[in-house]
Amino acid sequence: MGRKDRFHKPATDLFACDVPTAFRLPPPGRECELERFPVFAPLPDWPEQLPPRPRLALTPERIEATRRDIEAGFLHGVWERIWQAHLENHPGSPEEMRQPDRGHAYILSWRAMRWALLRDERALQEATAWLEAIASSPIADHRESLASGEVLATVALSLDWIGDDLPEGTAAAVRRWMAAEAAQVARAAEIGAVWWADCWLQNHLIVNECGIGLAGMALADAPEPQLRQVGLDLYRHALTCFRKAVFFQPPDGSSPELCRYAYFMYEAQLLFFEALLTFSGESLYGDFARRRIDYILQQLIPLPTLAGDLLNWGDNSRDTWPHPPTSLLYCLARRYRHTLAQGAADWLVSRGVGMAKNKSWLIPLFRDPVLQGAAWPPVDGTLPASYHAEDQGLITMRSSWSEDAAMVGVLCGPFQGHRLLRVADKDMGAAHRHPDNGAFQICAGSTYLTVDPGYEYLKNTGNHNTILIDGQGQTGDGNTWYNVNNSLNRERQPLGIVRFEDLGDVCHVLADVTGAYDADLEVDRFQRRFLFVRPDLLVIHDRLSGAVPHEYRWLLHTDPGDAFTEVRPGYWRLQANGAAMDICLPELGEEMERQVRLYRIPRSRFVKQTRRLELYNAEPRTAVDFLVVLRIRRGRHPQDTPPADIRVERDGRAMHLRMEDLRLTWPVDEDGAGPTVSCDRTTSRSSRPA
Repeated sequence: MGRKDRFHKPATDLFACDVPTAFRLPPPGRECELERFPVFAPLPDWPEQLPPRPRLALTPERIEATRRDIEAGFLHGVWERIWQAHLENHPGSPEEMRQPDRGHAYILSWRAMRWALLRDERALQEATAWLEAIASSPIADHRESLASGEVLATVALSLDWIGDDLPEGTAAAVRRWMAAEAAQVARAAEIGAVWWADCWLQNHLIVNECGIGLAGMALADAPEPQLRQVGLDLYRHALTCFRKAVFFQPPDGSSPELCRYAYFMYEAQLLFFEALLTFSGESLYGDFARRRIDYILQQLIPLPTLAGDLLNWGDNSRDTWPHPPTSLLYCLARRYRHTLAQGAADWLVSRGVGMAKNKSWLIPLFRDPVLQGAAWPPVDGTLPASYHAEDQGLITMRSSWSEDAAMVGVLCGPFQGHRLLRVADKDMGAAHRHPDNGAFQICAGSTYLTVDPGYEYLKNTGNHNTILIDGQGQTGDGNTWYNVNNSLNRERQPLGIVRFEDLGDVCHVLADVTGAYDADLEVDRFQRRFLFVRPDLLVIHDRLSGAVPHEYRWLLHTDPGDAFTEVRPGYWRLQANGAAMDICLPELGEEMERQVRLYRIPRSRFVKQTRRLELYNAEPRTAVDFLVVLRIRRGRHPQDTPPADIRVERDGRAMHLRMEDLRLTWPVDEDGAGPTVSCDRTTSRSSRPA
């Protein structure tokens, strides 16, 4: 379990890209190697020989294997449940449609797939009716992002999968409509008439370009010469965009959009990658995609449910309906023969996670029926119980991989990641980020003990578990969309994970949050240290200082419906759904004000209100330390557990925390002269996860 990982700068070459056909950006001093770094990359062309249809992600071989899986494999046990969940969540008929939207795209995708896999006559009839209705609808405004991309992708796949079985007039009308719709969006992107045209890591670009690219591929053998030429133009446009986007991918598989919106982008990206492979044989998969498996797995909470399956950072919800991880895990498991990803996806689907209100048709499309999934959860130690996505500064730590484990998440890093901070000077797609550096989240089993607001229409640092300075939040606070350019085009101060190490009994994280705040505040230091002592203790030590006196306000948010009791001054107990958490403020010799109140989050899509604990210095000071100890309690009656006796001493360069069964030591400063982190258990009870 133990690991050490000190991260200051990315270990990989910032300008490298391991996908041969992706675009290249030469590092400084190597601009003259024109053969290796051409000014313009050659435009792609049609494959010399087109494979037989269907050839976009779904092939005759995949159809046969998936059909056997439905008849007698894993899908046999869940196929009907997935289909029924789709029917319940996506009712509607083509007669009621005025303008095609994403929900209509999901309906059409399922019908086309059922005909391709099972030869379901009713599915073919319904798919034909939907295609005729879409082909008779007006072309969408080029500014109508996402819906047009999703509909284009579905229409293109349907034309490829069932086109030979459509009436000739219907197929011709669909080709014309698809070519016109895709051309409208592609033209807008080419001339920069849409804001997402060069945001290479934004879900809008990837979703729209996926639709354009699949439309181009579907027109490769159109009977009409003009449409074939349009198809080639669309194909070249989209493939060029995807090749560029691959260069900018964070090397650790992460995303500036963090989770749900990143998963939305991944769905379209992987769909295009798979279709491109089966269409032309070109692969855009790189090491970033392989590492994405860990990025997805490590964000899962110990006991995922429909109400929540991950730690939700940024504009992302807890619940699984928008974009669950299941289909992504299936696709990456197929591509990299990753049995753990396959096992995790099977486990989630068996529990009903990721079936409702989303693109559940991607589950049978991406799942490899031959690959045998490994057991999940991985209680045998095959997956580390801590993780660091270095580029984004995202860390997860857990007591174990059991379903009742405790889990802690930490986020601190440049708003687009370390790599883009050095290779780009514009917003590449981080508008869904929040000004929440240094924030943390805590979960036990399926219970969220601290709350992140999710989608905010006004990004606000005060809605997160971090610190306000003189009532002000971090750069970007108060914006509807996070303005990355405000963060890039200013004097840069330290921002990111300084140290991360898993020592077995204890995980140690040191984050430098100084650079998250505007320089006008004159903050010299904000260092936040986390010590997660397995299985259930989290110590947070903050050190702040400035050139002028400030009020520093420490924040912790919980669900307002949870019981929150002050056991004694400076000691609270939170009770929530079979779990509890003690919050203790050991005395550091500094006078602190304390306040617990209901806190309304204005203009928030999901979380409207929290219970907020606030700690702040009574008088402005140039320097302040906060020390908060959180103990997670589980079991049948966690509320009956007596409060912990926690004592803290400061001895020169070291801090010492003593409890009945524990002595924990850590350095005050990171100057190399202080002690290292040590954890001494004073009883025979093991702290290691079961």
